[in-house]
Amino acid sequence: MFTVLPFNRRTKSGFTLTELLVVVGIIGILAAIAIPQYARYRRGAQNSAAKEAAHSVAIAEEAFFIFQSKYTENYASLVNDGGLIIDYNVLYGPIIVTVLTDPPSYSFTVNHGSLGSSTYTYASEGSSTLLEGGTRVLTNDPSVP
Repeated sequence: MFTVLPFNRRTKSGFTLTELLVVVGIIGILAAIAIPQYARYRRGAQNSAAKEAAHSVAIAEEAFFIFQSKYTENYASLVNDGGLIIDYNVLYGPIIVTVLTDPPSYSFTVNHGSLGSSTYTYASEGSSTLLEGGTRVLTNDPSVP
């Protein structure tokens, strides 16, 4: 008598197409949430760098005034005599010095070199405020060393 052995089925290992589509969909949803958050975080960091640069220029301009009894329109003078350290990721607009007022005043603009960053205008007149604007400085000031 012959005995018939049971047929051994091979089990296939792997993922079905439906399982793969679900995983890809979940990853897509997570990326759709994470990428805008990352962009917002990065833009905030770039705006903070521009604000910090504006305050550094203002401090250097005041230090220059203490030693020279006048304000300067030249960033190189601020580096040499005012102790300014230039952040090369920041675009520095021209310094406008007004000597008709008493005391004299100055203003300038800065923004981060990346697209989408805000432009900040610093004016020493009045309350010495840092204002956020919508325009962009397109090139570095030629007097930045």
